[in-house]
Amino acid sequence: MPNSLFRQWLKTSCEDFVHLFEEITGVRLPIVTDAEPMRQHEIIIGPSKHLDNLAVYIDWQKLGREGYVIWTVDDYLLLFGGPARGTLNAVYTFLEKYLGCRWYTPDFSIIPKKTDLSIDLIHEESVPPLEARWIYGAESADPAWAARNRINLFSPSLKWVRAPYDRSVVEEILSHPLYAKALKFATPKPYTWSGGYYVHTLGVNGLLSREHFDEHPDYFGLDSEGKRDPRITPCLTHPEVSKLVLQEARKWLDQTPGANIISISQSDSVTGADYCHCPRCQEHWKKYTYTATRNPLGVFPYAQLPGWADPSLLRPAWDPGKYHVGATGVLLDFVNRIAKALEEDYPDVLVHTFAYYWSTFPPENIKMHPNVVVDFAPLTACHYHPFGCCEYNEQWKGYWTAIRQWTKVASHVWVWMYDADRETRPPWPGFRYLGLKFRELEMAGVKGAQFHANNFKDYYWMKPLRSFIFAKILWNPQYDVAAGIKEFVEAYYGAAAGPILSYLESTQQPDNYLGCDEKNWPVMAQMDGFHNNGTRPIPTKQVIRRWDTLFDEAEKKASGDDKPEVLRRVKMARLAVQITALLYLEPDDPIHVKAERDIAATAKEAGLSDEESPASFALEKAQEKWDKQE
Repeated sequence: MPNSLFRQWLKTSCEDFVHLFEEITGVRLPIVTDAEPMRQHEIIIGPSKHLDNLAVYIDWQKLGREGYVIWTVDDYLLLFGGPARGTLNAVYTFLEKYLGCRWYTPDFSIIPKKTDLSIDLIHEESVPPLEARWIYGAESADPAWAARNRINLFSPSLKWVRAPYDRSVVEEILSHPLYAKALKFATPKPYTWSGGYYVHTLGVNGLLSREHFDEHPDYFGLDSEGKRDPRITPCLTHPEVSKLVLQEARKWLDQTPGANIISISQSDSVTGADYCHCPRCQEHWKKYTYTATRNPLGVFPYAQLPGWADPSLLRPAWDPGKYHVGATGVLLDFVNRIAKALEEDYPDVLVHTFAYYWSTFPPENIKMHPNVVVDFAPLTACHYHPFGCCEYNEQWKGYWTAIRQWTKVASHVWVWMYDADRETRPPWPGFRYLGLKFRELEMAGVKGAQFHANNFKDYYWMKPLRSFIFAKILWNPQYDVAAGIKEFVEAYYGAAAGPILSYLESTQQPDNYLGCDEKNWPVMAQMDGFHNNGTRPIPTKQVIRRWDTLFDEAEKKASGDDKPEVLRRVKMARLAVQITALLYLEPDDPIHVKAERDIAATAKEAGLSDEESPASFALEKAQEKWDKQE
């Protein structure tokens, strides 16, 4: 094994393989290097002279960064892959797929015991369908869990670190060998959430600063009323802006060890027009064209909204009166120029930008630099249905058309999924079409995805399950979500699995939410405020009471289990139902009274400290709600 690789992720993955193999079989395998002669039987991990000695044909170009190979050749098992994390992917895929290992949470795994271990002939070559796989929150701060579940994209903001933000803590976490060669964003140093961003970097808290505005207000965007505004995306046609941004980008990359992606992306301001309207920019808008396409009233299997089957309501998928294709073209041209300049010194660095808000739709006459990543962020989508199967998402918003157009102009298109947003404490029906969503994205040519789950607290709705399912579908968009839920629940909740599964199935049924049925989700289809704590599907009173009964049953079954941690897991899962009861049942409802009485104790029994408990929050929000209604 080459020493440089052996010292980093290869060494760590070899050691982890040996550790897990011993746990499975009771046999401790020795680790040998290329300095030692080849033996009659070997498990060869990673590129090496021993692998070369077998003279097997390997198409390294086809494997790319992360493709992997699992082969049996004579008396040898070969686990290797592409230069980034391909070997790591081979190791953990073999352990999971062929030996039955499961890493459900950082604290709970299933490692089978097989003292008499044998495997059939294997000839598996695979390239992960998604080049970028990220859960912005959840369990990804645990290096072993992330690597074993093959998460490979990380943000140095680390909103998922439980302690207050500390750059040294972040650096220490991301320096772990199991994070090596993952996709890691560059950021300023020192970095704070309030003082800078790793995305939305063209805002004043990113690559440009307030000092720049004070000295050179002409660098910044001219809003639609003729005023320079440091909050909006700067003037991207100003020659000095590109020089300054390039200078700062190089600095960020140099001061972030291991960074291999940098965001050059629009600001995230609250103003109505988030880009520069100066005469020079407006002149450049004219360069960019599009062809408005009118969607025929297709067949939408889901979310056919009432009254929309009217030909007069057909609208272009691209609306030139609303979607600012010219300004988007200026942004994309700017990003292309930065990517081309960075390529000289950082050929392997990806340059990230957003398709978001006003930049949702691309011009048809532009082609993105091969190193550019376009991150499609459908903030105002219906987050329940897939993009192409939902009349709101496609007929009204044109999101499916937009995604397909992006894949024509950019080689790296990712999607920022809001299915797991930060305020999802009550039950959330997001599993029902999750598999269909990802199959649809894969069909469209999307190359990466991340779930927006920052500030994903332990008591949020089914956090451990969602983290596991998200990881699995990111690795394999064809993943069977229903089978994965059943597997996880039976393993994680033990004797209480039956009522927990009944509860989960109930949370995914449309008729358990007010005003909803299979093809009419008016609440879900009006999600313009979703990211900012907007509308949520409200469970019916009857189903909330049903959920409470199911948790009574689950706790009773878990109490008879010989594993006390199972009862704690049930208690943690119950907190979302108690919060829901407090918010949506009248104060004199017996289940509301019960939740108010028990929620603090439930949190404590679930292992949460007073600071981590949702009790005070839930009671305060419930009180505010019912006070207003009175």
